[in-house]
Amino acid sequence: MARELAALQVVIDEKDATFRKDLATVIKLEIQGLTSLFQERVDNNVIQQISTATSYPQITTSRQAFLTNNLKNHNSSPGLSQVEKTQIIFLIILLAANLVGIGWLLINKKKKGIKV
Repeated sequence: MARELAALQVVIDEKDATFRKDLATVIKLEIQGLTSLFQERVDNNVIQQISTATSYPQITTSRQAFLTNNLKNHNSSPGLSQVEKTQIIFLIILLAANLVGIGWLLINKKKKGIKV
């Protein structure tokens, strides 16, 4: 029984390491995407919230709070420049790609039997 428990612990540790590696990749991409789109508007607080996330929902919550705040500030202006429109379109594409990627990761985890 002890060997079985040890073998199960090894499997769990391997799957947890894979999940953490995938999560680290998503965190890196989120930070890169936001900083490339919003440059100096991405402050250290936002980067820290995303960097210390331990789950996909935490990343999403931090990103959404940042986007809500920044888009609210944009909506108060009378019009958007062409650069801002391009940034928003790129952001929407980036968000869609992130959602697809996260969905793909979750589907693969489910197929492998990993609880998220």
